[in-house]
Amino acid sequence: MKNMDISNTNLLVKGSKLNFQVFPALELEDKNLEFLHLISSAVLSGHLQKVCFYNASFLSTKFSGVSFNDCDLKSSDLCSIWVNNCSFQNTDFSNATISDSTFVNCMFNGAIFESISLTKCQFINCTFEQFLIDDSTFSLNTFKHCCIKHTFY
Repeated sequence: MKNMDISNTNLLVKGSKLNFQVFPALELEDKNLEFLHLISSAVLSGHLQKVCFYNASFLSTKFSGVSFNDCDLKSSDLCSIWVNNCSFQNTDFSNATISDSTFVNCMFNGAIFESISLTKCQFINCTFEQFLIDDSTFSLNTFKHCCIKHTFY
């Protein structure tokens, strides 16, 4: 019997609609994943460098141990996601909608939150540094044991 290396990373293309996918280790660089829909899925570790998620949708998806570096999450919809031990370095969330989500032990360094809607989210033990917030709406969010420094409004 021949062994086959089957990876679901080849499913990640611009405009993909993916449900119930598990990515044990996801490594992507300079990839265009505009209009991606990732629903009820999990990314269990990884490094994403300069990945464009413009107008993407993440619903009921779990991210754990993932670093997002110079990624574009503009106009994305992040609803009911669980994010644990992730870092967002120079990641742009402009015009994104983030709701009913939980972020635990995450670092936002140089993240841009311009014109976002952030509603009913929990941030626990998170660090925000050089964080840019402008023309955004924050409603019913909880920040527990978070460190916020050098934030620009």
